[in-house]
Amino acid sequence: MKQVYSGINIAFRKKLPINAKQTLDDTQMKFLMNKDMIYRHLQCVRGSPQYWHKRLKDLFAMTRQLGFPTFFLTLSCADLRWKEFNDTFVRHTGAPIKESYTFEEKTKLLRANPVLAARLFEKRFMTFMNFFIKSGASCLGKVNDWFARIEMQLRGSPHSHMPIWVENAPKYIGPQTDEKTRLEIVIFCDKYITTRFPSLEEDPELHNIIKEVQTHSRNHSKSCLKYHKTMCRFGFPRPV
Repeated sequence: MKQVYSGINIAFRKKLPINAKQTLDDTQMKFLMNKDMIYRHLQCVRGSPQYWHKRLKDLFAMTRQLGFPTFFLTLSCADLRWKEFNDTFVRHTGAPIKESYTFEEKTKLLRANPVLAARLFEKRFMTFMNFFIKSGASCLGKVNDWFARIEMQLRGSPHSHMPIWVENAPKYIGPQTDEKTRLEIVIFCDKYITTRFPSLEEDPELHNIIKEVQTHSRNHSKSCLKYHKTMCRFGFPRPV
């Protein structure tokens, strides 16, 4: 709480015609706040718009020093698919554990335990980073630095957006990039980025996961019609 109070200050939007005398007028300040012409910001409060505004400046500084990121990852929270779902969300309630739960039952348990769900996502996220991204396994090459922003999706579950800087990665500098560097970029991408869709007979579990979460179906989400679109903004379905 001390950090919250010490971090409170008033920021004025650009080009706001106001002088020092007006800032001492409580009525004037209240009017400006109600009109959203000024706002209180708590840069020390994680998750607030002002906190992320400050972190955005840090990210710009990283980009100036390190160059453009090599990879950009989006890690979503597949909480309804977690194998430890039963132990995590049911066992502590004392209720009998069933073999399977309906979609409605799972979402009800998640809504009743938002902190637990967020903490479990964080644990899984850091485990993924430590074992696959930052470790000697070098799944994407040797990572020099990374930046992650975790935010809540419309359905209430967290997901992460993350730029990653990889050591000795070829750099694309725009149309003036020479042919040798372009070829190095292609080879680099082919080394770390692959796609595979096994048949149902070859690997039924992976086949079903890809079909469910990595295939753009005709059942469009709200994101498809974002920005007042009347058709899918990603252009799906596309001809094969």
